[in-house]
Amino acid sequence: MKCPLFITDHGRLERQSGSLVFVGRLEKRTIPLAQVSEVHCLARVSLTSGAVELLSEKRIPVHFYSTRGDYRGSLINDASPRGRLHLAQAEHHLDPEKRLFIARAIVQGHRPKSL
Repeated sequence: MKCPLFITDHGRLERQSGSLVFVGRLEKRTIPLAQVSEVHCLARVSLTSGAVELLSEKRIPVHFYSTRGDYRGSLINDASPRGRLHLAQAEHHLDPEKRLFIARAIVQGHRPKSL
């Protein structure tokens, strides 16, 4: 069963011999990608181009947060279902008519219904 991986130490993700390795200040650890559904970086984490390529091939999204826990962004393969969803959301945001339709639906959903 796949589960999310949370990285809480500063360090670097890199590809070594077809495997993903986390290199921190105090440790070096191989990550079993077959067991990882997504990666959450809760510390300063750098990714090498090899790590990005490997994560993209395996369709594993990587999410980045500030050290205070604020969401900063994600690295998502655009061929994955989640990646297609993000692209569709961005396309709707760029179209003023679609954006207005969504905004109206949100406001309408927040209005109390009269009895």
